Amino acid sequence: MIIMKRIYLHYAFIILALMMASCSNKTETATETESEAIAFTRQQFETVGMKIGDPVTDTIYDEIRTNGFIRPAPDGVAQITALVEGQVSGVKHAAGNYVEKGAVLLNVGGSKVISLQNDFVKACAQYDLAKQEQERISSLVEDKIIARKDLLTAQNTYKIAMAEKQSLQALLKAINLDPAEIEAGNIHSNYN
Repeated sequence: MIIMKRIYLHYAFIILALMMASCSNKTETATETESEAIAFTRQQFETVGMKIGDPVTDTIYDEIRTNGFIRPAPDGVAQITALVEGQVSGVKHAAGNYVEKGAVLLNVGGSKVISLQNDFVKACAQYDLAKQEQERISSLVEDKIIARKDLLTAQNTYKIAMAEKQSLQALLKAINLDPAEIEAGNIHSNYN
């Protein structure tokens, strides 16, 4: 595996010169500053023969042979998992490319994505039916036409239907599909 290293030679020579100058002149005492900047006297500067010039960038190639894998730092790695399984239908970036937050990486599609949307449409229909039934039974209980027990059964059915609809709605939002659009009958074959 070959890894390219950029070394700024100019700065390396300055550091080397400073080290040599500090070793040859032991009578002067170094004082630490809060900024921890490297400071040297004019005599040290002239003794080593330093000159102020423009920085030069040069590339040196090194070859490192390894057995195993090189892993990037944990703060530069992200793991991606799909909330709804499916087949990858379109990759937007190549491996190793820099990706900004919120960028679309790939499309996931398949029968599970379509099935989720179908289940949501069914849950919406069940929710609407349960809500209407609860309201109808509630008015019949007020008029004392049927028993209160039937109202409790209708309320439980309504709560279950509402929970099912809300959980599927949250999952659709998590995969960036619009639940209102799906409830209107616009089914998508994949998601980003």
